[in-house]
Amino acid sequence: MRRRPLLSLALSAALALLATSCLSPTLPLPPPDVESVQSMDQRQWTVAGSCTPGAIVSVFDVTQNKGVLVEDVDLSGKFVVTLTATLCDQAWVSQVIGTETSAETPFVIEPHSPNDTSASSACH
Repeated sequence: MRRRPLLSLALSAALALLATSCLSPTLPLPPPDVESVQSMDQRQWTVAGSCTPGAIVSVFDVTQNKGVLVEDVDLSGKFVVTLTATLCDQAWVSQVIGTETSAETPFVIEPHSPNDTSASSACH
């Protein structure tokens, strides 16, 4: 007869642990990083960076009210988009994985790359 109360107690403890593990906070999906912005001509810009592998990345020009979506189908953790924009436009980037959406990271449409060492900006 003692086994039944112990089994019941053990089952209750296991269910309580399982329930609390579902309540533990998870880290939010981080936004992608914009690593380079390069001008192709006066209206076309290439925006590239890193994202979570498999993410759908949104690059949105707030000034022009237009954006581009791209999916990292090869799971490389990289994205490249061509965006119609003007020098000094305000933009943002974010990503989606499943039902999780990252915060938006703002950036300015102006040439920069990972090798840039100067902090000067054409847009003030």
